[in-house]
Amino acid sequence: MKCRLLRLALALGLVFVWAFVPPVASGDDTISAWGYTITAPGTYTLGANLVDPNDPAHPYAIVVMPGVSGVVIDGAGFSIVGDGNAADYEGGIWLPTEDGTVGSGRAVGTGLAHITIQNVVFDALDIGVDGYGNLTDVRVEGCTLQNLTDWSGIEFRTESTGGLALLQQTIDGVVIQNNEIKNSLGIPVKLANYGFTTNPLTAMRNLTVAGNRIHDCDGTAPHEETSHAAVWLRYGATDVVIRDNLIYGNADLSAIWLGGGGGGGAYTNLTIQGNRCEGQSGFWDKAGTKPADGLTLDGITLPGTVSIQDNHFLGNNGYGVNNTTPGATGTVVAEYNWWGDVAGPTGANGDGVSSGVDYDPWHPVVGGVQQNGGIGFMPAASAIRVGNSVVVDVFIAADGMFGFQFIVDYDTTRLTATSATLVTDWFDGEFSPWNGVIDDVAGTVKFASSLSDGDTPPNGMGVVARITFRGDAAGVAALSFSNVKLVRFVGGEQGTEVITPVGEFDGSITVLGEGTIAGTVRLQGRASHAGAVAAADGDSDITVAAGTYSLTVPEGTWTVTVEMARYLDAVKTGVVVTAGGTTNLAQVVLEGGDANDDDVIDILDAGIIGGQFGKVGAGITDPRADINADDEVDILDLVLMGGNYGDTSPVAW
Repeated sequence: MKCRLLRLALALGLVFVWAFVPPVASGDDTISAWGYTITAPGTYTLGANLVDPNDPAHPYAIVVMPGVSGVVIDGAGFSIVGDGNAADYEGGIWLPTEDGTVGSGRAVGTGLAHITIQNVVFDALDIGVDGYGNLTDVRVEGCTLQNLTDWSGIEFRTESTGGLALLQQTIDGVVIQNNEIKNSLGIPVKLANYGFTTNPLTAMRNLTVAGNRIHDCDGTAPHEETSHAAVWLRYGATDVVIRDNLIYGNADLSAIWLGGGGGGGAYTNLTIQGNRCEGQSGFWDKAGTKPADGLTLDGITLPGTVSIQDNHFLGNNGYGVNNTTPGATGTVVAEYNWWGDVAGPTGANGDGVSSGVDYDPWHPVVGGVQQNGGIGFMPAASAIRVGNSVVVDVFIAADGMFGFQFIVDYDTTRLTATSATLVTDWFDGEFSPWNGVIDDVAGTVKFASSLSDGDTPPNGMGVVARITFRGDAAGVAALSFSNVKLVRFVGGEQGTEVITPVGEFDGSITVLGEGTIAGTVRLQGRASHAGAVAAADGDSDITVAAGTYSLTVPEGTWTVTVEMARYLDAVKTGVVVTAGGTTNLAQVVLEGGDANDDDVIDILDAGIIGGQFGKVGAGITDPRADINADDEVDILDLVLMGGNYGDTSPVAW
C-alpha cells in the first residue's frame, strides 16, 4: 500500500505539471518524441520509436489528459522503449483522471472516454498502459508488451487514497484483446477496484480480456502485489468476460486470479471460457507458499450468472481451479472443462481442483458417456529463426485407446519437416504403418499405430509423436490436424469403435526473419579498439581494431550490450531489427578506469592503479591497472580513471 501511495502522489503531481506545461497538444498528429500530451480528440500515430530520455518531469511517453474523449493511439508498429531499469520509473501510456469529487462543483463522473490503443510495442518499461479513475470504453488491442521490469503490463484501477478518497470513480467498458505479453516482471493484466474498500462510489463493470497470449512472465517485481496472476482482478466487478486467452509457461503467477478482501469481492455475472491455462510454475503468493493455479478464486462471492467451461487446465503447479474460501464463496461450478486426463482433474494426469469446485461432468464426458479428450500440439505455439529448428510433440487424451491415425498439416512455404517419429512411452503400438511419413510437397506428416491382441489400452493422456520442423521463411505457419481417428477395440461382430475427438487443438510456429545490428565502439585512451564484446539475443561479436561489430538476430526489438574489461559497459534498449535489414547504431565510447569491473569507477580502482603505478612489462603484477593496455601503468591510466571518477555503468549511448 505504501508503494501505491507513493506512486499515486507522483501521478497527481505530474498531472499538475503536464496540465500547465504540455510538451505537445493537438488532434490528429504524428508522435515522434517522448513526453507527448494529448488534450484533444483525434488519431495519434507513432512516427518513430519513443525512447525514454530519463527526464523525471516526463516519466510517461504519452499522456491523455482528463476530460478528453475520442482518442486513437496507433503504434504503426513502432515501440515505446524504456531503459529496462526498475529503479527509475517510466511508463508507456498514461490515462489519469481526477474529476468527480462530490460537492466540489465539478461534474460528477467525467474523466476519459472512448480511448483506443493499438499496434504499439511496449519494451523495457516499468508499466505499459496505466489508467485510473473514471474511464469509459477503453480498448487495448494488438499490442506487444515485453521485457517489462516492474508494475504491470496493462493496468486499470480505481483509487481511494490521498486526495482521491472522496471521488466518484467508475471504470465502465474495458477491452483488452489480441495482445501479446511476454518476458516481463510484474502482473501482465491488472484490473482492480481499490476504491471499494473505503469508497462506495467506486465501481468496475463491463470488463473483457480476450484472445491474449501471455507467456514466459514472472510475477516477482520490485513493487509486486501480495498475490500474482497473468490476469489479475481484485475487489469485485460486474459483467466480467475472460475468454480465449493462451496463458502458459509463466513463473510465480496463477493464470487467472480473482480476489476479494475488505468486503469487495463480489463478481456479478462472470464468464471464464475457452482459455488455455498451461504450465504455470512457482507460487501465486508473495510468501511463496501457494502453488500457481490455472484459476484462483480467492475470497470472493459469485452472484448472478457464472460460466466457467471449455477451458484447458494442464500442468499447472497448483490446482486447475482453486476455490480458496468455499465457506464464503460456495461451490464453484466449473463443469465441461478439460483437465489433462480423461478421468478428469482427479486422474493421474489431471490438474486437480480444490474443495468447493463442481467439475463433473468434464470434457471428455459428454452426455454421461466417456469420450476421447482431444489431440493437440505441445508447445501449442513456438518461435524460431529462419534456418533453425524446433521440436513439436503431439499428445492424445483417450480412454481405452487401441489404435489411432492422424495427419499433421503444415505450411510448406515457411516450414520443412526434417524428422518425424512415433513416441512409444505411453502408447507402444506393435503395428505402425505410418511412423512419421513426411510429404514435404503436400505439407503432411502421417502417423498410425495399433496395439496387438492382449495388449492393455492406455488411459489418460500422453505424447504419441514427435516432429522436428525447420524454419525456411519468415511468418506464422499454422499446424493443424486432419483424418483423425481414435479407435477402441470392442470385439464381437463390430470389432472396433471409432471416437470423434471432443477437441482438436491446433498450433503454430512463428518463423522469425533475421537482420543485422552493426556499430562502432571506441575505447578511451587506446589506439586499437579491438576486444570489446557486443551482444544481443545470445549472439555476440568481438570488435576489431577499428571498433566495428556486427550481430545477426531475429526480427524484433532487442537490447544491445557492449562490455570490455577495465571499462564501463554500455546498454542500448529498443533496437528494432527488420527481416533482411541492417540497423546501424550510433558510435558508443566506453569510459576507461573500472579496473575491478564492478561497474563503478571509485576509490577501489584508484587503489589498484596506484599500487602498480610506474611498473612496466613483466613488472606489472596486477594487469587490471593497465587501463589502456600499453604495457605500462602511468599517468595515462591514472587520468582515464580520474577523468571518469564516480561514473557508473551503463555509459551514455
